[in-house]
Amino acid sequence: LKHYQMISKKLFQFIVPKKWQRNRPVCIHLAGTGDHFFWRRRTLMARPMIKEAGMASLLLENPYYILLYSIDMRSSLKNVSDLFVMGGALILESTVLLRWLERDGYWPLGMTGISMGGYVSHQNGKCHFVY
Repeated sequence: LKHYQMISKKLFQFIVPKKWQRNRPVCIHLAGTGDHFFWRRRTLMARPMIKEAGMASLLLENPYYILLYSIDMRSSLKNVSDLFVMGGALILESTVLLRWLERDGYWPLGMTGISMGGYVSHQNGKCHFVY
């Protein structure tokens, strides 16, 4: 039961500029396979985007890639099929986040990712329509 309670928590970081310019642009950065935590995307993608373009970043942690507090748990992926489930869940979660950002007045919106995150952001682009 403890394992399932840990998985039910969803973590993300929303990094915003100190001062918005005319618009409030946001880019969602999706993690690649095995990219646990936020450090790499925050350092290599989010900080330069704020500095160069004044664009906020939303860093989403992959399903199954929860913060692992227990040393004996190195990965929550137990089956190859978990990768497909994780990809589908990421598409749904990022679609919800895109709609939330749009509803709250953030615009323009973008998505990017490396490895699996790039694939999922591409798939999500097919699923998310702006009306």
